Amino acid sequence: MIENERLEEEAEEIRRETAEGSPEVAEHDLVADLQRQLEEANSKVLYAAAEIQNVRRRLETEKQQAANYATTQFARDMLAIKDHLERALSAVSEELRGDKVASSFLAGMESTARELEQVFTRHGITRIDAMGEQLDPTYSWKPAATTHSTGRPRISGIPTQAVL
Repeated sequence: MIENERLEEEAEEIRRETAEGSPEVAEHDLVADLQRQLEEANSKVLYAAAEIQNVRRRLETEKQQAANYATTQFARDMLAIKDHLERALSAVSEELRGDKVASSFLAGMESTARELEQVFTRHGITRIDAMGEQLDPTYSWKPAATTHSTGRPRISGIPTQAVL
């Protein structure tokens, strides 16, 4: 190993001595050095361009994920409001529906529920009829466990309550 280093140093010394007396060798060394520097610079430019492209892709992906998450959270919040509205409407008795003042108020609530349903449909949010069907985790979200009369949890994989 040391011998190889010594030989390389000697060869370099001979080359320098020869180059001093010969402009062609010095010019060749200069061109070789410039070519090496150009290759290094090209390599750095290509690396930087690839890194910029990766950063752009990563930022675009993160931007899309943030937008999807914000939309999903908003849709979940709106679904909760729609569920409350539907439960309130289903709890109204026929007697109250017969009342003139209450019926116009209920008509407004029903109109709001229909409009909310149309907005969900326009944005691809649809009701999945899962009652009595095997649970599909692709479509279901946060299934709640119910209990038997014995107090033990009942997890059958079949939904017992549907929420939009």
